[in-house]
Amino acid sequence: MQILNCSLRLTIGLFVAISVSAANTTYAAGPCSAMLPTSTAFDLREGASEFSIRMGEYEVCVPKNRFGLTVLKSGKPLITNATSSVVFKNRELVVGEPSEYYYDSENSWLELRGWYSRSENLWYVARYQFYHDKPFIKVSFSITDRHDDHPSEASWDKNFWHKRVIQNLRFDIETETLHKESSVEQLNAYSGGRNGNYPLIVTEANTGPAHWRGEHFDDGYFQITHPRDGGKSLLRIYPKLQGELTFSLQQRPLIYPYPSADGVTVNVVSNGNIVSSQQIDQQKKSNSIAGKHNFSADDYVELRTTGNEEGDRIVFGALKVRSTGRSPTLIEPVQMPDAVLESNNFALHIKDFAKKFPLRAESHHNRISWVALRDPTILYGGAGFTLDFALSLDAQSHDSAELQAVLNAAPKPAFPDWWLAMDGMPSTNQEYLSLLRESFDLITLWDVIYDNRGWKNYGDYQISNSYHDENGQAVISWAALQYDLTLGMMLSWASTNDERLWNRAHAAVRNIMDVQVVKFHPYSRKQSGAGVRKGTCPVPESHWCTPAIPEYNYHTRSLLLYSHLTGELWPKEIARMQIDNSAYFALTRTEWTTKHDRIGGWALRNLYYGHVLFGNEGTRYISTPEYDFTPMPAGTSYKAIANKLVTTIVKEIESTGGLSGEQPVWSAQLVEGLIIMLENDMLEDSLKQRTSRAIEVAVNKVAREQIFRKNGVWSMVYYDDGQSKEPELSNLNNYGWFWLNSLVWVSKNTSSDHIALTQNLTRWLMGEFKNNSEVRTPRAWSGLMGFPSWAINELSQE
Repeated sequence: MQILNCSLRLTIGLFVAISVSAANTTYAAGPCSAMLPTSTAFDLREGASEFSIRMGEYEVCVPKNRFGLTVLKSGKPLITNATSSVVFKNRELVVGEPSEYYYDSENSWLELRGWYSRSENLWYVARYQFYHDKPFIKVSFSITDRHDDHPSEASWDKNFWHKRVIQNLRFDIETETLHKESSVEQLNAYSGGRNGNYPLIVTEANTGPAHWRGEHFDDGYFQITHPRDGGKSLLRIYPKLQGELTFSLQQRPLIYPYPSADGVTVNVVSNGNIVSSQQIDQQKKSNSIAGKHNFSADDYVELRTTGNEEGDRIVFGALKVRSTGRSPTLIEPVQMPDAVLESNNFALHIKDFAKKFPLRAESHHNRISWVALRDPTILYGGAGFTLDFALSLDAQSHDSAELQAVLNAAPKPAFPDWWLAMDGMPSTNQEYLSLLRESFDLITLWDVIYDNRGWKNYGDYQISNSYHDENGQAVISWAALQYDLTLGMMLSWASTNDERLWNRAHAAVRNIMDVQVVKFHPYSRKQSGAGVRKGTCPVPESHWCTPAIPEYNYHTRSLLLYSHLTGELWPKEIARMQIDNSAYFALTRTEWTTKHDRIGGWALRNLYYGHVLFGNEGTRYISTPEYDFTPMPAGTSYKAIANKLVTTIVKEIESTGGLSGEQPVWSAQLVEGLIIMLENDMLEDSLKQRTSRAIEVAVNKVAREQIFRKNGVWSMVYYDDGQSKEPELSNLNNYGWFWLNSLVWVSKNTSSDHIALTQNLTRWLMGEFKNNSEVRTPRAWSGLMGFPSWAINELSQE
């Protein structure tokens, strides 16, 4: 992406990129200076001091010299301004003027980038999407740490980062009309173990449904995780009724993987005192709660866990409340909708409102606002937060469902011409498709079981249970989207047209953008673009207590495909940081990269994508040399680095008869990288034949010496350092998907034939993932979704 001086204009199609230095002038609300014609047609154009957008009777103005937004309807003011602020290190910072603009008139979007504070290294990206036929504005808003030149880059200065506490990120829309004071709050997400507490389910209801945290089943039941917590997990229901009441609890029995808690106590609490307590049987459909109870408005019924098994559930269907002389009141759980606020003909929807870090939407006087990051949290180097929302300018003519549909709409599945078929394509194999159709239910099941909610965790997934240590500190293990869950969900969506998968993939993309990739070189140990490693961390340091390493550079494909499908530029720029991180290690630590299969494999892929997308410009990031390593000046050729890396790998295979990495299960990533280099004109002519032969030799060694079948179970060498008498083996139900592409390619393009082996392995893998509950996890399912579709399509033609 090239940023141009304000005195120049570069137009490629209808996409324009401009870098500006805005003057210190005020912008008065009123008609746009670009003087758009009065008509019902859509138009987006650049004026001298602002961008002007015509949407039928609406005219939107976005100023250049400050962050703002005005909307006129038939020439009359509707929205007078928009702004943002954040509390950072106990000081309020207000969003600053844009320093970069990008827009596309044909596709109706405008993107602004700038600073909250350059001195505090807080940067923002705001992307507006406009509509030809609807009075809607969709916004993707990101705030991120941006340390281009950190003063202490030589060290991981924990004390420095722990002081960077962020809170109360606001976005305010000022309107000409006044609003009633109202708010909708999302209080139930896992909020970092505040004060050592587990999340509490608390609701207030009278007649009508109550709002609960969590996914909900078709029959309306709700469940809460029951950790081994000494009775701290609870669900509290406030009937908000007064007088003599009786209660009964409606439930349903659950079976694996929904085990119901073996001990659940129901307490009736009046005036702060437990007036009734009894154990309930969660295998029953209904439990009466003994006694009649005199209730005041603040009294409640509480379900509390007392069992000892990690991961049990409290199952809740409804609380039936009977009051003397009245019809029964049924308090039921429903999911908090994305249509979170409507006021005075405006509507505000926030994507994944019920699943995000504590949020509030509110209207007050002449403002409609949302407030995110309501709990203080540490903003580590390169981290950010993104929120997607949509605003309706006419909620009477266009209902909430229509606005929500716009906010959640999936694009048309389409793969660009630079996309690698080996990186995934729609499947034609019916047995494989039947597995892909289970993907959403499986992923969302784990979201429920492990409470995947909030800024840093929704979109990712846990790889073990959360717990509190001996000091009461909340500890959590996150997977860093291992095995490329994000890409897998996008590929499953493309094959099945299940838009729920697209929306879950969207959440994963936001997670990558915000926390999985360290952006803008905040410290040398975590180079710009490095991926955050999986690991177990105290909650305040979640996702950053383990180092970011070049091995975790597999997010590139997900970011690039998402950017292609949506047109969003910021994910593509983050992908370029990952590409340049791979390029840097491939160039400066070539031998090390080749001896680590995943690192080398992802580096080759990234160099390909760097060449086809940014080849004319070459590298952009990590141009400052580190220590005594070879420098990588801006503009270094991706293709030249790729040839250097492939030459080293081929020499290794030629001299040893195979790949030298210690984990053969991952060697397929390196082999696929070599295939990509060979098939896409990335190699010098003198290297092509040698590379083809090296691929065949490496795959033959694996097929003949490192893959085994015994008693119907397929296994493979997992770890072999060349010194142990017996290499460590692993069941291939986790890693087998990774090898299908390489085995099929060698069979079709060389003199070696492994088709029968591959077909047998594929049949076994299909059966395992259909019938074996142990591999029905997000980690294993990512391998199923994200790796084998090319090979399975090829095998279907055999």
